[in-house]
Amino acid sequence: MDRNSSRFEVLGFLIILLTFVAFFPSISNGFINYDDPVYVTENPFVRDFSLSKIPEIFRSRSMNIYNPLVTLSFAFDYRMGGGKPQFFHFHNLMLHILTTILVFRFMYIWTKSLFIAFWCAVFFGIHPLHVESVAWIAERKDVLSGALLTGAMNLWLEYRKRSSWLTYLGVWFLLSLSLLVKPVGILFPFLVWCLDRFSGQENHKWPKPDVLAFFLLAFPAFYFAVGHQSLEQKLDKTALPFTQLVFVGIRNFNWYIEKAFWPVDLSIFYPMSELQKTTFSKEMFTFVLLFSAFSVAFIKIKSKPEVRAGLLLFLLLQIPYLKFVPFGNDFICADRYFYFSSIGFFLYFIGIIAAVSEASNNQKVLGGICLVLTLVTITFSGMTWSRCKNWHNSETLWHDAVTKYPGSADAWNNLGVALSYRGKEGTIDAIECFRKAYEIDPSMKIAEDNLEKFLKELDSLEP
Repeated sequence: MDRNSSRFEVLGFLIILLTFVAFFPSISNGFINYDDPVYVTENPFVRDFSLSKIPEIFRSRSMNIYNPLVTLSFAFDYRMGGGKPQFFHFHNLMLHILTTILVFRFMYIWTKSLFIAFWCAVFFGIHPLHVESVAWIAERKDVLSGALLTGAMNLWLEYRKRSSWLTYLGVWFLLSLSLLVKPVGILFPFLVWCLDRFSGQENHKWPKPDVLAFFLLAFPAFYFAVGHQSLEQKLDKTALPFTQLVFVGIRNFNWYIEKAFWPVDLSIFYPMSELQKTTFSKEMFTFVLLFSAFSVAFIKIKSKPEVRAGLLLFLLLQIPYLKFVPFGNDFICADRYFYFSSIGFFLYFIGIIAAVSEASNNQKVLGGICLVLTLVTITFSGMTWSRCKNWHNSETLWHDAVTKYPGSADAWNNLGVALSYRGKEGTIDAIECFRKAYEIDPSMKIAEDNLEKFLKELDSLEP
């Protein structure tokens, strides 16, 4: 890195600047009424933190997820920022910028290409799909686990160069911390094997003992994260038939690819009713085309092992979120599920562009490619800036959701809750939202209860 250190530093500063500017509006945002109360505003461990509560924090779960470091980070923010949401948002953005720079560094060390490292980091830093992970305070687990895991990946590359056991212990330390934030760290052994496998060294075709050792941490962590419940408890109660799950998985794969290239009409959630707008044959046709294109690039571009590694990393990190297995809620997909897997996607995509540029051996082609990538960067940055404003508060967020999905009872109910904090005028508007939610889904008990509650409250406000 010595020969190009000055260029690396300049490009690194540019990445920081681009990412900070794109997400700057998020710093002035407030809390929202979706998960933020559970994680922060109504969390006694955060609001009334003391050192004596640390053991209890490590024994507890937030929304049935084991992430004590997230709770501790929120407690730190609450203490330092006086409970103001701006401090939480600033912390989220700083963690995202740190992750972006760590992506830049490990990409450069591994690919030895400033072109690939720079553009991968730029798109990771400014992509609109990442707004949910950065601008949503409750999604601290994405940016915090991202920083820890990319830090561990950087240390892993250092370990491969020096074979230092101290560095190896550092990898274990960061991985252990990441597992106290989000279970995605259980995939780390596969990630580092993928880096080794496509490093160009013959002796890394199969996982070595120092890679396999990570499974000693990954398997217990997986059991501790989800194994405390029975499978029946963890699975979605409204699970679809197997054929429908395949349909959902294929549709989600297509959706993430589409939004990676053209991230429009983003929302805090995407209701299952969206499946009615497409067909199995249409999604399967799209999937076959995408799979064929990926396969051709995987097979043909042998000069760029990072292309193959990027595709495998993307699939490895994205497949758990395609909902082939019906874990979680009744939403199809989520923007935040693309956060960590996007590293692999951008590596794959930029690797292909680099291969095309090198094959042409033409400076005009390279200049044209850089111009197009710059225009895309400007466009995506503007979209990210705008999307951050949708997350300004609960009202703006749920207004955006009901505008895009007017048939969602959940969105109308949450908008009603947000409006109810504005006094009598807000209560009247909230009642209309609850009534709309109940009309859409008469089985939605919470909407019915809210409607009844605020009708009574309105009566009490009448003179």
